[in-house]
Parts: sequence; structure tokens; C-alpha cells
Amino acid sequence: MATSLAASQEHVEVIAQGLFSMVGDTVLVSHSAGAPCGWALAAIGGPLVKAIVAVEPLGCPGFQHPLGQFSHGLNAAPLSGEHDPFIRPIAVVSGEASWMREANAQAVEYIRGRGNAVDHIRLEEKGIFGNGHMLMSEYNSDDIAREIIEWLNDRVS
Repeated sequence: MATSLAASQEHVEVIAQGLFSMVGDTVLVSHSAGAPCGWALAAIGGPLVKAIVAVEPLGCPGFQHPLGQFSHGLNAAPLSGEHDPFIRPIAVVSGEASWMREANAQAVEYIRGRGNAVDHIRLEEKGIFGNGHMLMSEYNSDDIAREIIEWLNDRVS
């Protein structure tokens, strides 16, 4: 993590072409403050990015964070890539007891407002209860992983 959200995004954008040349087709999975970098990668990777799973993504338009303000939609800085990062299948995953629930809902509405499709996986609606922000560290993380894998299997060939 760099000293600001914009600097983190810039670092990822600099290495994106090299990364995509090594891995080719990919599914981006981001968490929390990594989400803005995921959107930036998708804008550069274009058709190589087959889907995005944003787990408890940080940010929504206007969101103020100590490392920067989200003044460019779901990013703190303009995207350098030429592709629409929201054109592919996207899942936003939110825990029932997370402090990010409202911002996640606003991020989903932002994506939909651009005319793009996005699935908001609210874990309690899937029978997975009590989760906070660090979903991968909780006792029921295997249930969460199964939901994400099922979503991917339904949307990515």
C-alpha cells in the first residue's frame, strides 16, 4: 500500500501491462483498499479481465478516506486505461455486520447507474450470517468461498 489511494493506483497501472502479458486471461479478486486498484487493472486489461469479485470494496463516489477522496467514481484518481472497467461480470460481496455495507451498496448503485450489470452478494441473503469486513479470516470463510466460486461458475466460461 502506497502513501495514498492515488499513488497505489498509479503503481498498479505502471505494472499492469507486464502483469497481463504474464497471466493472460484472468479474474480479478480484490478486497477493501485493493478494490480501486482492481478497477484500474480492469480498465487497462480490457477483454483479458473475465470477471471481477470485489470483496468488501473500499469506496464509493465522494467517499472520504484518510488516504484520499474518491473523486473519480470508485477511484481517487482518473483511470489511465482505455477500457470500461465495469463492462464484465462483477460481484460485490458484503458481510452482514460490516462497516462497509452502505458504501458497498453505493458502489453497486454507481456501477448500475453507468448502465453496467453488477451482482451485490449480501451474505446474509445466502444464509451466511454475522460477517464483518475481513471475510476471508472468519470461521465460515469456506462458505463464503463456495458462494464466490458458484457465482464465478455461473458467469465465467
